[in-house]
Amino acid sequence: MVFTLIIILLGVSATVGIVRPRAGAIFIWMFTWLYPNSLLYGTLPLNIRFDDLWVVYMFLICLILHRQASGLGGLTWLAILWWVSTFLGNMTGLLITGGAAWETIIKFTSKSLYVPMTTYVLSCLLDSPRSLEGHIKGLVLAGVLAGLLGIVLVYFPGPFSAFLVPHYAYGMGAAEGIEAGEEITRRAQGSVGTTVLAVIASSITLLALMLTVHQNRKGLRLFCGISCGALVATLGYTATRGAIGGTLAAVLWAIAFTRRRGVLISLAILGGLVLMWQGGLIDRIMLRVVGRSGGEEVPFLAGMMGRLNILGLFVDHFHPLFLVFGMGMAAAGETFQATVHNTYLGAFVYGGVLGAVVLVLVIARGIHLGRELLRAPNDPFSQAIGHFLLMLLVALMTYGVVAEDFQAPSPMQIFFAAMVFAEKRLQQVRAEQEVWLESYSAENAQWQPAA
Repeated sequence: MVFTLIIILLGVSATVGIVRPRAGAIFIWMFTWLYPNSLLYGTLPLNIRFDDLWVVYMFLICLILHRQASGLGGLTWLAILWWVSTFLGNMTGLLITGGAAWETIIKFTSKSLYVPMTTYVLSCLLDSPRSLEGHIKGLVLAGVLAGLLGIVLVYFPGPFSAFLVPHYAYGMGAAEGIEAGEEITRRAQGSVGTTVLAVIASSITLLALMLTVHQNRKGLRLFCGISCGALVATLGYTATRGAIGGTLAAVLWAIAFTRRRGVLISLAILGGLVLMWQGGLIDRIMLRVVGRSGGEEVPFLAGMMGRLNILGLFVDHFHPLFLVFGMGMAAAGETFQATVHNTYLGAFVYGGVLGAVVLVLVIARGIHLGRELLRAPNDPFSQAIGHFLLMLLVALMTYGVVAEDFQAPSPMQIFFAAMVFAEKRLQQVRAEQEVWLESYSAENAQWQPAA
């Protein structure tokens, strides 16, 4: 019965993807972040997920039905270059490991195709202000639903175990750990895992925050304000120190470099009250930072020392072959049972010189698009997207000190989507300006006296 309903749902969704491709693009986020892992776990080879197939499906629809759209632009080529650096690094690692970890490496490189495919789909379909705004609303809604699922699973993991990978449904799993000699409370993970959920909550919090600050429409402002509060709570429940620190850094940047300081400070205080209102949430976060009173080790310092030891491990096993393409994140994880936990060093370790160049190009492109959009006329929607992109960049670069967010598929899928939002809105603003100038010129010509 369950599988019959799933097949019917997939059939309806596939039809919607063809008839209403813009709605199908929103389903990319819904399916990826709200995927029932246990119901379909291990159904396909290499445990390929059905949401992976949806991204491919929407990519093929746009490639076949919308191939004349502006999908294959500069951002899509940059996303392809990002994937190529990931692919070459992991293939180098596969050769070095003798092919021992080929399943993990192939699955990781395949999942990394999320980034260029999603970038292409959005570049094809978000061709009007209405479609752009609709997609952003859908993205915020998907983030809120993923966050609520993560919070529900903290308290009721059993009844909602269909969304968990089977061996994480009960007992100790990836969402739990030992800190300062004591078992910490279960952290929110949803169906995507704690780290990815933290990235989602951090990113969409900034998007909802900027829409709340810059929008004049009461309905949209209320929706985004409530969403922002729910996502702040979700971020707290993940207790992911790097993501929380990145979000705070982005908010502080906005307070320092935007004109809406008063509103941002008020919302930051409100966000703090949301965290305090959630019983025991502050304790959850502090436990991950300082540990229990009287404990022998401080989790934050212990985590820092552990990362330094991992860096030493990679230095000790360095090979000249890594200089060109690196050794790939998946290959490194399988070889050393650890990753470098730093996006800047990781760019070189995983992608070599090519990976380091791609990192610089991605960051530079994000800064350029954000600044260009902020130079546009005082349009609230443009200001919201421009500030969101720059804040997201600040958050990811801060979080990147302790995580490989510029090499991981999920953060890059969101970041490239944010760059598409900025690029599309910039094109729309310029088109509107050209139409206005043509209208103004025609009107003036009408009133000029004849020679």
